[in-house]
Amino acid sequence: MKLFYLKLKVCLYCFMQEVFNPIKKPQILLIFFFLIIDFFLVIEKKATIMTLLLLCLFFFSRKYSKQNLYFIYRDRKVNNIFIFFYLLTITVLTQNYLLNYEIIDWDISSYLVASNSVLNGALPYEFQWESKGPLLYYIYSLFIKIVSGNFVYFKLVNDAVLASVSFILYLIVNEKKSTWVSIISSSVFILLFSQPWGVSAYSELYCLFFIALSYYIDLKLGVAKYIPIGILFALSTLINQGSILFLIPFLFKFFTNGNIGQILKLLTGFIVPYIIVISLYINNNLLDVFIATYITIPLEYTSAQYSNFYELRVFLRKFFEYNSYLYFALITVIVSVPMTIRKTTFININTQSFDLMFIAVSLIFYFVGSHNYYHHLLFFLFMISLYIQNITKPGNIFLVLTFSMLSLISILSLNGKESLASLNSLDTVYEEYPLRMLADDLDEYFTEDFNVLALEYNLVLHYLEKDNYSYIVHHTNFLEPYIISALEEINYIEVNYIEKLISSEPDVVICTEWMIVRGDPIKNPIINCSRDIFSDSYSELNTDKYFTENLNFYNDPYKKIKVFIKNN
Repeated sequence: MKLFYLKLKVCLYCFMQEVFNPIKKPQILLIFFFLIIDFFLVIEKKATIMTLLLLCLFFFSRKYSKQNLYFIYRDRKVNNIFIFFYLLTITVLTQNYLLNYEIIDWDISSYLVASNSVLNGALPYEFQWESKGPLLYYIYSLFIKIVSGNFVYFKLVNDAVLASVSFILYLIVNEKKSTWVSIISSSVFILLFSQPWGVSAYSELYCLFFIALSYYIDLKLGVAKYIPIGILFALSTLINQGSILFLIPFLFKFFTNGNIGQILKLLTGFIVPYIIVISLYINNNLLDVFIATYITIPLEYTSAQYSNFYELRVFLRKFFEYNSYLYFALITVIVSVPMTIRKTTFININTQSFDLMFIAVSLIFYFVGSHNYYHHLLFFLFMISLYIQNITKPGNIFLVLTFSMLSLISILSLNGKESLASLNSLDTVYEEYPLRMLADDLDEYFTEDFNVLALEYNLVLHYLEKDNYSYIVHHTNFLEPYIISALEEINYIEVNYIEKLISSEPDVVICTEWMIVRGDPIKNPIINCSRDIFSDSYSELNTDKYFTENLNFYNDPYKKIKVFIKNN
């Protein structure tokens, strides 16, 4: 594989020799030597050394003239259908190399369970509680219906969502920049999402669809754009409450235009969906839990103090460990941001200042979230990809092009094969999912309907198409006192809720003896997951065959599956 990379760099160099004269254009030689150093350098502080060398290369490349890069700036008419299928193809090839793992992130399992409740006719929060906005569960429900509950196909449907967001990004950039720059921007965005933690169907991805669409409508429509933008942002916040922060740049932009009527129209569009949703919850006597989910609990959630700049550094280092070329492309764009601030005006908002506000808000979202979750930075990755349109120095845009091309080729060469292998055997992949097998075994064990209390591995409930016996779907929410107290206050759960659930003897209990909390393995603080707490009417299932390497990408040797079944 190392020989492959060396040949790849040599081929790239030969290509640049054909297009450029390296004697007259020493920047090309510098890029080549930079890549050679990256290939051969093996030291503990390699990331730091290469970052410093990249900064030197960045400032030297700023002298590169536009005439030398005519092929980047020359606009070519390309059919948008072709662009979409290009983006969809690289999305599928970079998103499915981990398809054989059943679980990447446990949040997705909880969203699926909450959505199954919606499919059964309930409103979000009526019988199952999860922390995200109600629209997320309706979107999940639609996708579950489309794929008939097949979890593998559900993952593939979300690839189409990611490809759609990247296509909107392409359309945005293509309004003012060349086709090449637009393709670079949208490709970098997809590649940034190819990290293991980026291949899950997080709420942020769906929010990005509506936020990106709002940005595009702002570019394309005239006076008719304000109400649609307001509606789109309402839909985004009905998926993830925190995405309301991204309304700030629009409000600031319209305010600086001096027309209060624009803001009133936007707010009108924003309020209408909420009037409909709140009326629905009032009519079903569920307004209290809606308010708790949208106001009480989020305010307490943001009071944590876990996010810090050191974790941002760790976040960036993960990209270097994953793919150094992608890291170099990302750092090049990030370093370009402060280089353009001095040319920015916030009096008459232009594209540059507008995009800077979005980057700032995306970082605010991460720190307000205050839990160091990487998926809180997915907004930041989109905004950084969008900011490529503001890089004015030809040499710097050429750096981004070079590194993005190398990262695309290397990621496809490493992950594309695994993706194709999984895509060619989707039925086999699905059959080998351990929790799906556990669900089948439980279904065969009972001759009549049964209930399940899942305090871990709740994806089983999705396969069984059952609600959790617990009102709270995601077990780690039991570790958050502000959630418990908020739901107790409005009488949706009782004091000592878990103990009372166990004493009511559900048919199946799924739990684990150990949990990892803040990086440390501890005895399960939610429940004493041992045979001792159950009556003689329960037996413990042997679950060794389900605890396989296909279960979870982030291997947790402490999280053994324990299943207790009430005897018929």
